[in-house]
Amino acid sequence: MRFEWQKDVEDWVETPAAGGRSVHSRRWSYLALLGLTVAVAGSFLVWRLNERVKLGTAAVRADVLAAFDLVWQAIANGDLELFNSLLAADADSTWAEAQRDLVSHRLLLDRLALGLFLQAGLPRVESVTLTPDLQEAEVNYTLPYRVVEGYEPEGLVELQHTAVFQQVGRRWLLSPPGPSFWQSWVVEQRPSLNLVFPGRDKALGERLAADLEAQWVELCAIQTGTGCPADFRLNVQLQPSPASLAVLGNQPLAANLNVGWDAVLPAPTLLGLPVDEAGYQALLHSYTLLLTKALAGSRLCCPPDALQAQLAALGVAPPATAVQGDPPIPWPDQDVQLLCAAGSEATLYRWNLVTGAVTPELTHAVFTASLNGLPNDDGVILRQEPIRAGAPRSRTTLWQGGTEYLVYNGQALHGLVSPFGLGDPGGRRLPTFVYDVLAGEAHYTLLNLDSCSLARCGSPVAAGWPFWSPDGRRTLVWVDEQTLFDGDAAGRPLREIGPGYAPFWIDNETVGYAHTTEEGLDVIQAIHLTETGELGLVFLTSEALRGSIAAAERPADLTVSYVAVSPADSHRWYVLANSSDGHGYLFAFDWLNEGNSEEEPGMVTLLLTVRPAPIIFPPFLLSPDGRWLTATTYDLDSNLRTLYVYDTAQEETRVFTADGRATPGYDWSADGRWLLFLENNDLDLIAPSFDYQLSLPHELEGCSGALWVY
Repeated sequence: MRFEWQKDVEDWVETPAAGGRSVHSRRWSYLALLGLTVAVAGSFLVWRLNERVKLGTAAVRADVLAAFDLVWQAIANGDLELFNSLLAADADSTWAEAQRDLVSHRLLLDRLALGLFLQAGLPRVESVTLTPDLQEAEVNYTLPYRVVEGYEPEGLVELQHTAVFQQVGRRWLLSPPGPSFWQSWVVEQRPSLNLVFPGRDKALGERLAADLEAQWVELCAIQTGTGCPADFRLNVQLQPSPASLAVLGNQPLAANLNVGWDAVLPAPTLLGLPVDEAGYQALLHSYTLLLTKALAGSRLCCPPDALQAQLAALGVAPPATAVQGDPPIPWPDQDVQLLCAAGSEATLYRWNLVTGAVTPELTHAVFTASLNGLPNDDGVILRQEPIRAGAPRSRTTLWQGGTEYLVYNGQALHGLVSPFGLGDPGGRRLPTFVYDVLAGEAHYTLLNLDSCSLARCGSPVAAGWPFWSPDGRRTLVWVDEQTLFDGDAAGRPLREIGPGYAPFWIDNETVGYAHTTEEGLDVIQAIHLTETGELGLVFLTSEALRGSIAAAERPADLTVSYVAVSPADSHRWYVLANSSDGHGYLFAFDWLNEGNSEEEPGMVTLLLTVRPAPIIFPPFLLSPDGRWLTATTYDLDSNLRTLYVYDTAQEETRVFTADGRATPGYDWSADGRWLLFLENNDLDLIAPSFDYQLSLPHELEGCSGALWVY
């Protein structure tokens, strides 16, 4: 490279190099290339950084969702121990206590008090929103609710909920929302209503204010016939504190929440945000229901005795089902024993129908529990599956006369055969069984109530399952669920009768049972028991049962499941037979003669068909006077329980339905005149002979069993 210097800087000239390109041009090329390289490298680094951020964010989201799954599991199972371990250690104590209380009372997500039944299954996660520092997260998820019959709108609605998580150490824990979550208070002033709510719910709150006022004006018109007074104005706050959800369980609000307001209700974000118009209408009806209940009996609203009718007139609640006036016959001289579970506790309550008092008698920490009555209604059997780690799989106790007696405590599953008429006539012996899950074997025991002392009852091993004669002096013993024996009053087998099942007593000397012939035909036969053997055979076949069903509906097969004799007429038998496609068929068999011919000696009548077939034992009951036959079924897919009440005199069937399992869900009073049926949050008392039904609402949660007791 060669330069020529001139006297003036401005006159400086660069001499071109060989090839015609200046040194200045080549320098810019180098600089451009260097800049491009830096830019590409920078872009690559930014891309790599973004990718690493994306991967890190995805991992954080996965950790948050895993924590959410655990929280959901704890809530769904009412597992307070697990739930408590998932709360942020530095969580506000008031908030944390409210969360624990809501989970224990199943009010955090349950909306049954508002006519919305939470459906089974997992929540649908809509989004996970992380803060820039990846230390907090909001999980938005949707839950489906079925609108309970009688409420509006009909069908399924979805509500969206939000859970806030905070990273504590290496764990994501449920935590209270920060101040910015709820935003500032918003006041919506209407002519008859001042509604105050968090800014987070602004758009929904403004619409609710207008619609709630319209509902309230309509309620005034229903109540007074003219409308609300000119100076009438409600002051209502929609509170973001989770403690406000206590109103769903009819629990009093904390004193600091209710100062200066006519009513304090949960904010929409706490109750659940609607995702469509049907959800909004369900939410509006929920607020109307909560508001009228909060003000019922006050100067502002609604005499309590007229509240249900007024809500029904608004279309936000079902009409009152309780029949006004005195019942047609006196109540039985008995109370109602209820088994209800709230969170991780199961409680036995006694309900005195005369005074209306509902008194808790016994509480246990359990995972599940079921209830059985004694033959003479003087106590109940409670089977429990404890929730504590390392606890026995099953524990069975007797509750009688204010004392709890231990019946069984072990690792195997202990079941109680439902004792409706299956114990001895004196009500002192009751067959039970222990099922060893690992061995797949059932061991029968005989609970002797006369042996109960020092909080324990004797339950010796039995040879089989005993069925007592009407006078209690003999038994028909079913051994290994295949062979029948003639036995003594203590249930000891004395003489083999032969293979059979579905045994029953016709009188003190005659028994019946079913067995399967070599041709695969089910045969029901009756035999007279004597010291020397059997006399006088009669037969009823499964083919005769099939023949009584219309050809178009006749199943391909039938298997006899259970037989019972009418208390009013030993010549009438009731038979349940099940088909392989899941139907149950209830028949009446009228025994017309006692010949020992193999010809059918009676008449078969199909009473009713049910699906699915009953699975509890016994699958049906007869009222003490023999007029009413009751059977219950449970459909797992719809979670629907159905009670069939068949009038054998009028040949008519009445049907009652309720959600969820119940064991037992119905029971006859000792005098045979009153039938009780556990229906969601109501106890139905039915006097079928008088076509009378009284629905008594209650405030207890998770009730799964109801029985008449002395």
